[in-house]
Amino acid sequence: MNEKDLATDGRQPESWVEKTEALPSVMPSEDKANEDAAALELDLSSLSSPSEASAENSHEVVDMVAGSEALYRKTVSMMESDEVDLEHGIMLLKKAAKDGCALSWMHLAGMYSDEQSPLHNPALAFESFSGAAELGLAAGYYNRGLCYIDGFGCEKNEQAAIDSFLEGARVGSADCICALGICREFGIGCEINYEMAAGLYARAAEDNCAVAINNLGGCYFYGHGVSQNKEHAVELYAKAAELGDSNAECRLGICRETGEGCQKDSARAFEHYKNAAEAQNATALYRLALCYDKGIGTEQNFAQAFKYYDRAANAGSAEAMHEAGMMSKSGRGTKKDAAVAYRMFSAAAEAGISDAEYEVGNCYFEGSGTVRNREFAFLRYTRAYEADNTNAKAAFRLGLCNLKGLGTKKNEHQAYEWFSKGAAWGSRGATYMQGECLFYGIGVEEDKSAAAACFSRACSYEYEDMDRNVPSLLAMAQCYEKGLGVERDHGQALALYKRAAEFGDAEAMYRTGRAIMTGVGMRAEYAAARVYILRAARKGYLPAMLTMGIFADEGKGVPKNKEDAIRWYTRTVNAEIETHADIYEFPERFADNGILKSDAKVEAQYRLGMLLARHKPSTQAYISAFEYISLAASMGYDAAQTEIAKIYVHGGDLKGYYESAFSKEGACFASGDTVPDKETLAAAMNKLGDAMFDGRGMVKKNESAAARCYRTAAELGDTEACYSYGWCLRHGVGVRENDVEAVKWLKLAADRGNNNAAYSYGLCCEEGAGTGIKNKREALTYYRKAAASGHAEAAQRYVLLSERDD
Repeated sequence: MNEKDLATDGRQPESWVEKTEALPSVMPSEDKANEDAAALELDLSSLSSPSEASAENSHEVVDMVAGSEALYRKTVSMMESDEVDLEHGIMLLKKAAKDGCALSWMHLAGMYSDEQSPLHNPALAFESFSGAAELGLAAGYYNRGLCYIDGFGCEKNEQAAIDSFLEGARVGSADCICALGICREFGIGCEINYEMAAGLYARAAEDNCAVAINNLGGCYFYGHGVSQNKEHAVELYAKAAELGDSNAECRLGICRETGEGCQKDSARAFEHYKNAAEAQNATALYRLALCYDKGIGTEQNFAQAFKYYDRAANAGSAEAMHEAGMMSKSGRGTKKDAAVAYRMFSAAAEAGISDAEYEVGNCYFEGSGTVRNREFAFLRYTRAYEADNTNAKAAFRLGLCNLKGLGTKKNEHQAYEWFSKGAAWGSRGATYMQGECLFYGIGVEEDKSAAAACFSRACSYEYEDMDRNVPSLLAMAQCYEKGLGVERDHGQALALYKRAAEFGDAEAMYRTGRAIMTGVGMRAEYAAARVYILRAARKGYLPAMLTMGIFADEGKGVPKNKEDAIRWYTRTVNAEIETHADIYEFPERFADNGILKSDAKVEAQYRLGMLLARHKPSTQAYISAFEYISLAASMGYDAAQTEIAKIYVHGGDLKGYYESAFSKEGACFASGDTVPDKETLAAAMNKLGDAMFDGRGMVKKNESAAARCYRTAAELGDTEACYSYGWCLRHGVGVRENDVEAVKWLKLAADRGNNNAAYSYGLCCEEGAGTGIKNKREALTYYRKAAASGHAEAAQRYVLLSERDD
């Protein structure tokens, strides 16, 4: 470190550097400037010119401490040549300093301030700066003031900082005068006074203080206290940049990029950023990265963009930390790395970047780069919104968390409020979800018209995230299709479905095809519809696969093709139905779509069974047909249940039944088209339930399907089925255990004379199942009923319960 370095060297805290970066300042009127100067105990008119004062101060120091300075210079020379070890060198520097060498104090301060040095010690650095100041060195006053501002090696004390800068200003230190200007500009230890700040900058600028010239440029750029003159501001920035101020160089780049105060020139802006970046200026590095990222003044280059975002982040730019995190998250310009993204977002969030706080929330929410923790995610979204109450994305996520109880207690009203806030600040997702709440009456009173208005806004082209447009388009299209909240308009519905289909969404493709087929006042265009439905079917959308099977089965839009029909029906039957909604899906909308998919699968089972029986006349085909139709019947498909009843009427002779039923192509029931009555249907479904429960006959064991059959038969009035379904509920076989429902069905069957049901109901009464209250009298009554019909266990329970003394 040479003498020239020592004259200007000193730790310049990040917070201080940020405060001098292109921030607005104001110049004073003369009267106001003098008034405020007195308030700072500084008479500007009494100051010598900075250069004269500095020279005078330097001369006095040399005269007073010639011997100690000689020791200082000799020690530095020996340390640079390795003629003396570090410990001994420091001892000599301390001796020179105590003997009155201010430069030695500054040298020690530089060593103690260096964060990379093993000697790093903020307290000793502050002590050394103070030693230099006590000997009258301007750099000592300046750096001691900075320490007081940042609390570096001492307690923060803004008034003490001002006092130190004042002492430096009185000996003509341009840096101290500029520092006083910054204090006035930002209200550090005193009231904000832009006019006086600008006056102080102007005084310091007389000695070519680059920081002061740059800040004075800010005064003219923003027109604070002076007539706004951006052209003159650019001239001042250029002068400061020539003196080596990287902030001014960066400001020149911004002016060239925006065309404010000079001719717009993106290429020259890029060069200015590049020059400033060589000094590791965080803002310049960030702006340079943006140029590469967006292709401003240079060719777009994501790899270079990430490189400079990373460098800017290391230099302390919070915005760059956020952008580097986004690139690491997506793998744009660098390797995709969730852990790196999380670290970058966390650092930016600590610096107060609301969007970074939001991204940290996403990392916790999804378990990306860190542990999954919905509570932490909710907290981070809350902090992001508190940091910036226009953060629409954070409001949207807070709405989702409240709607679904993720990381917080479920609160539908609060969810609606958050969606409303997000919508107000331009979130498409929040606008859509606000509409869904209004549509279904979730957290707010149902209002289909208001919902349609929200969907309409969410469908507009003003948003960037067009991929999230599909739910809005589908919701609005269905409003037009069914006349919900708006006048029914098939043309509008079809147009919106087509827009949604352009994003590759399978449901949108399917609904487009259906809308074409059901056009109001139009002939069904099966060929045109098939194009959309086929695309959806290839994506695995169940209703579309079923429809493709129907097209091939019935020859709609294509020639009949039984093999194609069987293939599509089989694919539909074997497909898995998603059970978990995406976090962006509205629960009711997801449930409706789930029902649509489930219904498609059930219908495919029935159609596949009927097609196999008709198209492949063999015993095995008849058995397979019965299996598929039985499953469809157990799922509540009416046509399948009717078919089972017809087979039941025919005595279960599948071969004979189907040969008779399909004696002619297209015939359904050759022995008569009469639909089986309610009792016949109930008996058939009960018999099917028994077969499925035991896995006998022509069906596989399937307790869930059996329970569904029993329920259908019970609801149709079959007494045996009432008992069987009640028993399943009581024991949790094929259905979730439910004593309350079990008791209801068992009592119904018992009252109709079923002795097994009477016995089971008696047990429930004895144990208090379903009610929680034991009822001995009721239990005895039903045990006696069952015993009278020959139920041995009921008779035994009756005797035991009668003899028991309760």
